[in-house]
Amino acid sequence: MMIVDLVDEVDLKEALMEIGVPIKLDDTLEQVKQAVMTWLVQSSEHAAELDKMYIQLNDPNVTLLPEVAELVYELTSL
Repeated sequence: MMIVDLVDEVDLKEALMEIGVPIKLDDTLEQVKQAVMTWLVQSSEHAAELDKMYIQLNDPNVTLLPEVAELVYELTSL
């Protein structure tokens, strides 16, 4: 049996909070996007943390809900 990790909006927000992005769980995805963009400008080290998170999300055993996948795509395009 194959087990797949399903990443929803809350999972993504929690992952971003773990790496230091100043967001709240009740923020909208647009607010999250803006917070990540601001956070990235503050330090070049933040980009490395975000890249590590992207690598984890690209695992073949991870499935992103469509709205989460869209935000991750937008953030990787920054």
